[in-house]
Amino acid sequence: MPDRAQLASSDAPTSPPASIRAVVRGLTARFRAAHIEAPRAEAEWLVAGVLDIGRPSIYLHDRLAEPARQTVEAMAARRIAGEPLQYLFGTADFMGMRLRVAPGVLIPRPETECVAERGIRHLQGLAARGVSRPRALDLGTGSGAIAIAVSRAVPACLVAAVELSWDALQVATYNVATQADTTRLCLVRADWTSSIQGPFDVIISNPPYISTGELSGLPRHVRAEPRMALDGGADGLTFLRRVVDEAHALLAPGGAVCCECAADQANRALGWLAERDWVEVAELITDLSGRPCGVFARATD
Repeated sequence: MPDRAQLASSDAPTSPPASIRAVVRGLTARFRAAHIEAPRAEAEWLVAGVLDIGRPSIYLHDRLAEPARQTVEAMAARRIAGEPLQYLFGTADFMGMRLRVAPGVLIPRPETECVAERGIRHLQGLAARGVSRPRALDLGTGSGAIAIAVSRAVPACLVAAVELSWDALQVATYNVATQADTTRLCLVRADWTSSIQGPFDVIISNPPYISTGELSGLPRHVRAEPRMALDGGADGLTFLRRVVDEAHALLAPGGAVCCECAADQANRALGWLAERDWVEVAELITDLSGRPCGVFARATD
């Protein structure tokens, strides 16, 4: 016969499932107090990730069962401590793909999609010029996001993706194996353009472009990303200058460079490109809001 304690335990009421709206409201308040940008959106993304559904669908569910609520609470504590949401779930979305990410690799961002898309448009335009097997170089590939997007959008393209970080290369290797044709996309461990030989029809790069002095002032979740993927030197332009200086030797006639940078760096970078005698066209790349997010330059034929 069960003892009194067992009977009391079995008769104790279980906690009702929490209202999803109440959970989101509570998370939003805590994230706002922790100075997390877009606190409501992050709260909704966190709940959606735990439920493994799209963010717009979370309110189709009235309640959050206790195991899921406990998982949300544990992840919320890590997010408030400064861990990026993408690291919590191990994935990030980029141009319709869900890619693996992990500490040690830069998290792909929407503005990088705009830079990749500009490079893709250039490659697609080469078909009209009779280039049947274009070649692309992704410098500092990180998770492999740009290289994979190019490979998928331009099936005839051969892509070389360069990365120095061993941790990032492990993540990129998984993403390439699961998202791309490995016969057309090659990962190379190298320090920028060392050991790389052209010609390439397009060079695309999201280089480190935050000045060293600004790093300490970044939000905690950004500081959690690898410093070598963020630190662009004293003025933030060390690696962008290298792209501009080294691109011509690697480009095919009529080839192009697409390079991401900060909005307040774009006109300066555009000026450097316009001064090069090998550049025929130089223009800004803008994001969906019209803000500069990079530069594009096409070489002369």
